[in-house]
Amino acid sequence: MHPAVEPSAARMYVGDVSVDAASLEAHDIKIAAVADVVGSVGKRGIASRRALFKPVAEGLASEVVEGEIELFAPGVALSTKACWFTAMQGQVMVVVVGAHEGRDVTDEVLAYALAWQHDRDLVLVVPSSHLGLTMERLPWIATPVRVFSHAPGHAPQPMVVPARIDVYAAAEQRPLHSGSDHDLGDRASLVDALVKRLDSHWALTSAHRSSYLAWHCLGRQVVQISRKAHSVFVTAGVAYTKPVNGQEAALAVTVSEPLSGVQLAEIERRVADAVWKRFAGHDQGHVEHRMQAALAATAMRRLGFVAFSREYPAWRGDGRPGFVDFLAIDHKNVLHVVETKVGTGDVKGVLQTLDYATWVTANAAQIRADLGWTDGPASGTESVVLDFVVAPKASGPAIGPYFFGQVEALDTSIAWRVTIVTDALAHTPELSQTTYQSIPPTGPLVATPVQGPRRANKVQYDFMHGQT
Repeated sequence: MHPAVEPSAARMYVGDVSVDAASLEAHDIKIAAVADVVGSVGKRGIASRRALFKPVAEGLASEVVEGEIELFAPGVALSTKACWFTAMQGQVMVVVVGAHEGRDVTDEVLAYALAWQHDRDLVLVVPSSHLGLTMERLPWIATPVRVFSHAPGHAPQPMVVPARIDVYAAAEQRPLHSGSDHDLGDRASLVDALVKRLDSHWALTSAHRSSYLAWHCLGRQVVQISRKAHSVFVTAGVAYTKPVNGQEAALAVTVSEPLSGVQLAEIERRVADAVWKRFAGHDQGHVEHRMQAALAATAMRRLGFVAFSREYPAWRGDGRPGFVDFLAIDHKNVLHVVETKVGTGDVKGVLQTLDYATWVTANAAQIRADLGWTDGPASGTESVVLDFVVAPKASGPAIGPYFFGQVEALDTSIAWRVTIVTDALAHTPELSQTTYQSIPPTGPLVATPVQGPRRANKVQYDFMHGQT
């Protein structure tokens, strides 16, 4: 183990990367080895900062584990936002994140690390400013994980995993924030006729927020209305980021007096055009939102739910607001946090769902009251199911190679299930291969995991997947 570095040690600063010269020397890392990178950081930004941090990361890794460390390079892409090592003949994985990375990077790094951990011990070394959300997840991670914080001029410090009761107590301080829909106030009369028509439109569903009113068609927003200082602002049609191939840009209207017949007719034309394109298949954007709309219309009861709320306002750990895709309740009066995904691009889905489930558990009584649902258990902590409803993109699997290792790392007290939707664009989704506490066998819709089952679960995995 290397000695702690005194806070007074000489430092080199490159952008927001702090390099401790004494620390480099303590780990036999020559400052000259990074001198070229120092001179180019201003030109190359984050890539240079990451290159500069690599020898520092190696030094930090050697401080938290015994023996020689080696680079972890499995031949498959890892997150480049961290430095990856193994130690003790591969029995320990060490992952180091620098302070130059954003706080959200630790979400991604933990997700990759759990997928690759397998039977190893996992050691995370992260900046002290990035600890919050990572530490709040660990009470529900069953695999061996240790966390060290690092800060300039100090040796890495071991962190204590909080108790679940403490995480719940913190989550209770993040109260319901559903609030009320956007209030047009005394400007409402300017668009009253339009709002009534939108509310009664056969193809539209309201999706209001506190900052605006909105109406969607099959998951695509086609109208937004918001109050301004002395007017109301209306956007009608699809707000394409960059309209191409004849796509019509959305209509934007500032309304300071009641809508005229011409204005109302033009808005309705834009809405009708957007609805037609959505149903005719000419507009296939926002695929996940489209699948959510189809699930809400036709499939939630087939999933066993008696009531649900779509895009329920919630909190993730560390005070980050967000929306649960579906918050639902089944026929046994059990709450479900439903996370929908199309394609395998988001590696953080499992941890994000865990975050929401933690908040829902801590605030279950208030949530039930808010939604008018039956009371939960009279005593004890309420159980919340993590429900993953996934679909493939046009090609490729619905479940990616990192998913298995992440759900396998969850504590067995957490109930979860997976449902595959074979076609995310279907008006009536076909639900296939629903499994509880396990994922379906590998195949066209299920990618091969980056690591096989952990030793403790291998017998059960082989049995469920027909292997001997």
